[in-house]
Amino acid sequence: CKITELIFSPLVGGLAARRLLPAVILIPSFVGWLEVRGHEYRLYHVATGQAAATFSVVTLMFAIIFFYTRKLNLADESQKRLSENIAASERRYRELFDYSHAFICTHDAEGIITAVNKTAQLMLGYPEEAMIGRPLALLIPPEFHNEYRAYLRKVNNDGLDEGIVKMRAASGAELVLRYSNIMVSEPETGSYVICYAQDVTELFEAKEKLRNLSLTDELTGLYNRRGFLTLAEQQLRLERHSGTARGLALIFADMDGLKAINDTFGHEAGSEAIKTLSTLLKSVIREADIAARWGGDEFVILSIGSDEASTEMMIERIREKIEEYNLYSGKPYHVGCSLGSAQVDLKGGRTFEEIIAEADARMYEEKRLRKLARNVKPPEEHSASLDSFAWY
Repeated sequence: CKITELIFSPLVGGLAARRLLPAVILIPSFVGWLEVRGHEYRLYHVATGQAAATFSVVTLMFAIIFFYTRKLNLADESQKRLSENIAASERRYRELFDYSHAFICTHDAEGIITAVNKTAQLMLGYPEEAMIGRPLALLIPPEFHNEYRAYLRKVNNDGLDEGIVKMRAASGAELVLRYSNIMVSEPETGSYVICYAQDVTELFEAKEKLRNLSLTDELTGLYNRRGFLTLAEQQLRLERHSGTARGLALIFADMDGLKAINDTFGHEAGSEAIKTLSTLLKSVIREADIAARWGGDEFVILSIGSDEASTEMMIERIREKIEEYNLYSGKPYHVGCSLGSAQVDLKGGRTFEEIIAEADARMYEEKRLRKLARNVKPPEEHSASLDSFAWY
């Protein structure tokens, strides 16, 4: 059995056995046959024939063994060089894997981590033994697990995927990584996914900050016109298509007497008055509502889930809040504004700019009527309190 296993072995020993055993059998047999034939024809003495045969067998066997052992030695040297090259390549790969500045790991088709480099360990604050053998999902915040499951399906079906993912470090901090992952298949190890990602948290935060700056008013902290239209249009689409419309109302506010405050007390006082009014508006609206500085001394509020009655209640609360502020502020001027509202028709096709124009028109009509009702002209010289500007 051992001889059979050796002969049929695919290794170098099997190759040598298959080459040498036929020579061991055939050469002595052939030399013996020549010796017999030479003795029959009386070509030489028996002793001479035996000596010649022995010498021939030994010489041929030595030559064959030398030939094949030399080939085996060359093959062994080649194998040794190949092993050294593979070992060096593995070292280089391991150094590249471990000391790369990128997050690198591997996981199987189920998302179980099988390898992780040092950078990934430093990024997340976990040691290697705490990560290998565990699901990658444990590193991803629960609110992103749906996206993670979609990623696993895509990388298993398509063999690659790239995008943005959030991971939670041991400290609780969230990192934003841009990844480019690919699935590879090897006969020995099967299929696995190589994950390569870069930490873009600072870039992501900077972009988010720039985005917020582009959508918010620097003076008041409210949304600006662009920010309001972006969020309001999104809310309008949601209300129109969700099937659970709650109603939307638009309130437009125009600050009264800002020019007189600027002219009398300076532009810093005017800016302070604008900030004060924005604070008063924010104190009345709900968290879900959207408030914005439309421009200059104009403000707009999108009240979510409001009918006409609740909108009027909100307007009345704004007036009460302004009146209360003016009563106790101790400022030499009063803050005031005129208000107008319009219900948003969820079944129509009007844009918010058209709806705002309607609310604006109602606001100016309210301001005109208030002026007529007061029927009071501002005095030639403004008093320090500027009561005539308290139109709210």
